[in-house]
Amino acid sequence: MLNSSNNSSIINFGMANIGCDQSNAKFQTVVQQPPQNVDTASTETIEEEPEVEQLTTQQLVILFEALLDVSLDPQYTNQSALANLLSRISGYKPNSIRQKITSGVDYDKPQVKMDAQLVASLLDKIKPDLAEKLRNNVAE
Repeated sequence: MLNSSNNSSIINFGMANIGCDQSNAKFQTVVQQPPQNVDTASTETIEEEPEVEQLTTQQLVILFEALLDVSLDPQYTNQSALANLLSRISGYKPNSIRQKITSGVDYDKPQVKMDAQLVASLLDKIKPDLAEKLRNNVAE
């Protein structure tokens, strides 16, 4: 663009303006700085929570058997429907959950006892009476 007062041209290249004073043949470069973003967020430290493992299919079955107060016996409970519900909640495949439901919860097995204790400890601050019920199942 030609300016009639001082006979200079300004050429715009993105963030830089290059000016040419044709009378003195001097070049001038003007660089425009983008606005600085000021971080106004709080600088307090966010503590990371420890990573928590997902419940196993057995632990889910133990939890929902107690929560829903249902028998896993196919005579009283639609096992496929329960497996589909637990699958949607957990992301596990319905068939693997269905196998655990079909085999039932045997509180005499050491692994089942440990799983029931874990689920009970998770329920302690939510529903203490249900946690106690699970512990009683293990003790029987």
